[in-house]
Amino acid sequence: MPPAPLTDKQHRALRALDEERLVADLVALVQAPSVTGTDVESDQQHAMAATFACDLRR
Repeated sequence: MPPAPLTDKQHRALRALDEERLVADLVALVQAPSVTGTDVESDQQHAMAATFACDLRR
């Protein structure tokens, strides 16, 4: 069964994505050591939380 066509709301959401920023954020996340409890991991968690909080206010 083919997927349902996207709704207008879904199209708007996709157009709002900043692909370059998404890739840059992902690269930064996978480059950081992911050993539980490190300062780098904590910094990344806080940075992502701030990003999500900012994006929700749009």
